[in-house]
Amino acid sequence: MFISIASFFRFIHSTFNKNNIYKVLIFLIFIVLTGSLVFYQCEYRSKDGLTLWDSLWWCFVTLTTVGYGDYFPVTLPGRIMAVVLMVSGIGTFGFFTAAIASVFVEATLKREGGKMDIKEVGHIIVVGWNKKARIVVDELVRENTGKAITVISNKEKIELEHKNTYFVHGDAMDDAVLERANIRKASLAIVLADEGLENEQMMDARSVLICLSIDKFNPQVHLISEIMDESNLPHFKRANVDDTIITSHISSKIIVRSALYKHVSDTLEDLMTNDSGHEIYQKNCSQEEAGKTFYELSLEYINKELGILIGVSCEGGTTVNPPKDYVIKPGDVLVLIAKNL
Repeated sequence: MFISIASFFRFIHSTFNKNNIYKVLIFLIFIVLTGSLVFYQCEYRSKDGLTLWDSLWWCFVTLTTVGYGDYFPVTLPGRIMAVVLMVSGIGTFGFFTAAIASVFVEATLKREGGKMDIKEVGHIIVVGWNKKARIVVDELVRENTGKAITVISNKEKIELEHKNTYFVHGDAMDDAVLERANIRKASLAIVLADEGLENEQMMDARSVLICLSIDKFNPQVHLISEIMDESNLPHFKRANVDDTIITSHISSKIIVRSALYKHVSDTLEDLMTNDSGHEIYQKNCSQEEAGKTFYELSLEYINKELGILIGVSCEGGTTVNPPKDYVIKPGDVLVLIAKNL
């Protein structure tokens, strides 16, 4: 939050400097001080008890064309000064108000057009924008991770309905675009296939190049990529992609399971979305959980209504429904079905 506020004030300073607003402010201060002194020198003899503070008040009220009428000039020099102040106020305050409004208008246009630099830290980056990407963003928002989400896309404008979501316009293969998305500080990057290309090989080739660029800037980021052709999997591994999703394989397998067992699709739908019901989560095992068998820990989770353990993940991979005598080791990751984590 602090970084965002600091960035906002830097933007205001830059805009003020570019639009000469600081010069206008200096001119206003000069006019107010000069007008106050002239009014005091001209009017203090005709007004009992008139002070410099009263003169300053009159000058400011006149300059803003409010005109309360509590003080007014009766001498010729004082009235001339009042005319100068009123004319100056109409133009100067009009310009100043328009300049202030332009700051917020410009910020809004930059945000909507994807021209702003992202200053978030630990955020999530989604490369590509289509119906699939919209679902990804919606699911990430509903997970309520507290992390900002930045979408990189070539589209001129995209509508992000959720708070804490940002848009960066440009090609993710361009280093400058990745820098604007603050890829160096991101914690997670999701690369979706560009469905606008001619064939799957071109889609995967583009995704690999984007993954290589992301890995160059931030080797520690958890990188996930969609793959259209399984034969290209080795290329993604060489790009240090942590997780790969072969969309066609997953959808085909879901279709087969649903054809053989009619309630499987409903179950998978419930497990894969956080709209309702229970979802699949993972968590690191605690010190107290290490040393227990999978069977013992499963019963403990059920009795405490923490969820249902379905697998264990370690350096060797993930094992679903391991033998009940499998001993949980320090560093193991538990995979479970639960309403929330």
